[in-house]
Formats: sequence, structure tokens, C-alpha cells
Amino acid sequence: MIEDTGRDVAALGVPPDNLRALVLLPLAYVAAASRRRDVALLDRLIENSARVAQLDMGAEALAHQWLRNVPTREQFQQGLQQLRTACEHNTGKLSMRDLIESVLWAGSAAQLDRERIGRRYTSVSMSARRAIGELETALNIDMGQLWSDVLDELGDDLPRSKNFIPPRLHT
Repeated sequence: MIEDTGRDVAALGVPPDNLRALVLLPLAYVAAASRRRDVALLDRLIENSARVAQLDMGAEALAHQWLRNVPTREQFQQGLQQLRTACEHNTGKLSMRDLIESVLWAGSAAQLDRERIGRRYTSVSMSARRAIGELETALNIDMGQLWSDVLDELGDDLPRSKNFIPPRLHT
């Protein structure tokens, strides 16, 4: 199995001894699907995500490369499968927490690709929404449930909008 892992991720440029680099693959997947790719903003998102994940410079450089030289669909699928498997089995210094964080970063990448409808913008484009759906399937994660869990975890620590208007209760 380890030999297969090495072969599968080698096509993505991931060294078999550094599977943690795969945590940035979902972000690159959504970026590749985006119609409006703001590479400068995506680069900053990669840098921030790599810092939070405590990835080495090689892993970060690899993710920047994925933005510029987009992997094939098959390479993405194999890499996402390896990420899920490694996280589920806690191999390659990966855990389920890493998988969840990687999906949240992909969601951030999706928010950079919005479509204009009249005078307003959508929260994400249809292509980004489709890519998130494909990630849900590939990684066996339900984004809606994930966000619900994150909001429950934050509870009272959830940042509140300054524009919040409390309801007027008539007695």
C-alpha cells in the first residue's frame, strides 16, 4: 500500500515521505474549477493555510505550482483519495482534523470565485459550487454538516456582525 501511495502522489509532485502537502490539494482543486482565478489572492490563501498547517516550504511551493500547472482530473482524484485514506488511518502525520481544515480552506477558495447577478454577487460561482460538491463526494465529507459543527463548536465565541439588529419584541 505504501508503494502504491508513493506512485499515486508522485504524479502530483508530492514526495511519499511528505503526505501532509496533500492538505492543500482541495484548495487547488476548487481554484482549478474557478472561472475567475485570482492567483494573487489564492497565493495568499495558500501561504496562510500552509502556515496554519505548519507545512514546510516545499509543500507550500508545490501548492503554488498546482495553481499555475493544474494537475489532471485523474491526478486530483488520486491525490484526494490518498488524502482521505491517510487522514482516516492517521498516516503520514495526517488526521481527520487535517482533512476538515483542508475542506474549509477549499471553501475559502470557492468564496474568491463569485458570479455577478444584476447588481449583486453570489456567495460562490456555480463552478466553485460544483467543485465543492465533488470534494464532498471524493473526501466523504458533508460541507453543510461540517459548517454546522463548526458553528456549534464556536458557540458564544462566534464573531458577531456589527450590523446585527436585535428583534423588537412587543409585549
